[in-house]
Amino acid sequence: MINWDIDVFVKLHTRLIDNSTRALDLSSHVLQGIADRQGRDAPFTTLNATESDIVRAAVVFLHAGLDDFLRGVQRAFLPRASRDDLREIPLGGNPRQMKFSLGDLLAYRGQTVDQVIDGSIAAHFERSSFNNVGDVSSLLERLHADASKIDDLKPSIQELMVRRHRIVHQADHAAALDSLLEPWGPRETRDALGWSYAVAVLGSRFGQLLSPDDVQRKVFAEVEADLTKRSEAIRETLGEET
Repeated sequence: MINWDIDVFVKLHTRLIDNSTRALDLSSHVLQGIADRQGRDAPFTTLNATESDIVRAAVVFLHAGLDDFLRGVQRAFLPRASRDDLREIPLGGNPRQMKFSLGDLLAYRGQTVDQVIDGSIAAHFERSSFNNVGDVSSLLERLHADASKIDDLKPSIQELMVRRHRIVHQADHAAALDSLLEPWGPRETRDALGWSYAVAVLGSRFGQLLSPDDVQRKVFAEVEADLTKRSEAIRETLGEET
């Protein structure tokens, strides 16, 4: 069991919610522009090139916010884990120093053991990135939480990660030599909005899984319920048809 710190987690959770909202606001801004241009009662349409790029930017930013949250959880709570949980973390975060001599410790003279552990974990995970949902599950498992409790969120999170990878590494082209860049249609836009909520819900789910306090878990569950209602309202506004 980790040494839980509610104050630290609330800061990480609040930051995630804020970043998810910023990504959501970018996509919502695009939808507002379409409504102003076409009329609110007009059927939802495909985005133009500029609008599509704004939503692509929102997807990349959303993934950055998720990555920031997950790395923050690692930095905050893995130092409080057991010896076995830290076996794969090298000294100073340097992968070449899984084994070290007393001479290697000279660089850390004057630091406490806790400072060396915290610094090593921070350096190690500063280089890490979460590129698939398996990485997220592995983090929960290292924190002694039931990773199956996020199974319902995995499809949305994985879709986000895959699309972000395509945007960042292929400029969102479907194929390496394909010059055609398809604009975002109703389904893609609805998905992007849904990913923002899925990321925010994931943060609340982490709180429910990691906190040992019933009252705290209830609060995070209430936050999740509110986020779910908002997501359903957006989907109803856009329509479920593709």
